[in-house]
Amino acid sequence: MKFNAETPAMKTIQRCTKVCGVTTTCLLAWSQQLARSTAHTKATANDIMGGNAKAKVVFDRRSALMEQLSEINRNLEARVNLLESTNAFAAAREDQEKRPRDKDENVPVKRRRRSTTTPLVDTWFAWYTISTNKHKKSDPKKLVAFMRLFIEGRYALHDSSPTYKENVRQLEELLSQETTAFLSALGIPSTGSNAVLKALRQLHREGILNDRIFAYQQRLTVGRIVDPAPSRNHGALKMRS
Repeated sequence: MKFNAETPAMKTIQRCTKVCGVTTTCLLAWSQQLARSTAHTKATANDIMGGNAKAKVVFDRRSALMEQLSEINRNLEARVNLLESTNAFAAAREDQEKRPRDKDENVPVKRRRRSTTTPLVDTWFAWYTISTNKHKKSDPKKLVAFMRLFIEGRYALHDSSPTYKENVRQLEELLSQETTAFLSALGIPSTGSNAVLKALRQLHREGILNDRIFAYQQRLTVGRIVDPAPSRNHGALKMRS
């Protein structure tokens, strides 16, 4: 097995072998030789030493030292392998962190808040049945005035009638359909109250609603329209030149 002599682990091993008075190469070769011959050495120690007790003691000490060095060598080898694998993992991780991430990777998508869309029928019904101050300027009041322009013929709403709310409902369905159909014919797909009001205001400024305003005022004058809204509200829309 080959090791990088410049790594901190190998430098540590070299310092240890220097203290012991042996080279790293000898240490590795020694451990391999020990692995092959330790069992045989133990079995034949008495035969080699003969009856010389002093030589046997020296031999036993040297054998114990060799086993100790062999164990140290195995531990160092395992330590080197661990350090090298750890360093390789750290280097790979550092390299990965340096790479630029894709723009859409792990980036939470920010959701747009959608405003609540109020249907035309709800705006119409609330203004006629819930609103307590019909003289106050408001967007619902303006939208209701625009929606009245799309009535063909006559209509009557009596707020004292027991069927007043039912009549309001019937009229709101008709006017909602007529208003959105008019805008759709002009290529305006708006259906919510705010969007429809914005579109109708622009059409009013451009004079596109002049004919409808004139026709509505004529029906109102001859009594073909009965509506509990204040008279000022009926005349809120003027023709534009």
